[in-house]
Amino acid sequence: KIEGLIQQFGIDDDRGLAFFALHRSLDVKHREWNRALLKALVKTEADRKQAVAASEIAVKALWTLLDGVQPASC
Repeated sequence: KIEGLIQQFGIDDDRGLAFFALHRSLDVKHREWNRALLKALVKTEADRKQAVAASEIAVKALWTLLDGVQPASC
């Protein structure tokens, strides 16, 4: 994402990239936490289906994270 922000939008200052720089490492921890949480909570097929549905909603929301990004000069 940082590469795309720099190349596509010209956003290359530390302030503009801070969120994404921080999440380079946090995303690894988030993945570990999510796996542990799912392992602890998903006990039945109904739980699994509900977890999949919730995950799809979350992923779709994340896909739109950069939709409103534009250079400050706009």
